Order: sequence, then structure tokens, then C-alpha cells
Amino acid sequence: MFVGVNVFVGVGVGVGVLVGVAGYNNKVNTTGFETIGWTNANLSAAQFGAATGANSTGGGNWTIPGTVPANAGNGLTTGETIDRDWLLAHNPGLRIQQIDNALIPRLGRPSMEFGTKDRYNGVISLEWERMWHPYLPELDKALHHAAQMRWW
Repeated sequence: MFVGVNVFVGVGVGVGVLVGVAGYNNKVNTTGFETIGWTNANLSAAQFGAATGANSTGGGNWTIPGTVPANAGNGLTTGETIDRDWLLAHNPGLRIQQIDNALIPRLGRPSMEFGTKDRYNGVISLEWERMWHPYLPELDKALHHAAQMRWW
């Protein structure tokens, strides 16, 4: 909403006031996913297949166990050794470097932001000027003629 006021005071002096106000209320509802950092596995020498070279990108904040833990499920055999061959067999199409450097969320969780975002803006403008209104008969005649001919 904009409000405008123009006030003329006295002879030959003009005072103008322009007041504008705008308000906006936005409803927000955003769902998504967030994480507190990313990490990769810290493969052992047996899992990587070499004594050096594993975890070349850093991270390594979690370790894949050396054997399948009890109650792992998904058809895995409890106590089975998890080495390089096991990792490659259970991750078809990947190289051991890809498994070693694969990033996963450290603390992944769903997130939701909801509520309102309110914004209010305003403007006030004051103007004072001496008014001078020249009258040019020829220009007035041309504009009047153009209005009659509808040239715009």
C-alpha cells in the first residue's frame, strides 16, 4: 500500500510529502535433510588390500569392523571376515578406492523449518521547491493538436 500527499502552501512555493508503507507476511514450510559434516570409512590394511594408501582424502571417522557382527541381518553370516574381497563382493561395480573414499553423513537427519517470515518497509520523502510554470503557447498548441490526432 502506498500513500501520496502533495500540498501547496503560499504563492509560488510547493511542499510535497510522499509516504509509503509495505508489509509482507510469508508462510514457510520447508522439509529436507541436514548433516553435521561428512566422513568416510577408515579401512584397515586388510580391507584396503595394502599397508599404505588407505584413507587418502582424510576423514576416517568410523571403522568397518573386521568381522560381521552378530544380528547384522541382511543375509550376512555372523563372524565372516570383512576384507578387501568381501567389500568388493558386497559393493559390485565399485573399486576399493571408491569404497575407501565414499562420503556419508556423520549425523544425517531429516529437517523441517516452518513458521512465518514478516517484513515491513516504509519510506517518507519531503520536498520543498519554488514552483515555476512557464507557458509556451506553441508547445501547448502542438500537444493539443497531437491529442486531437491521437498520435500516442
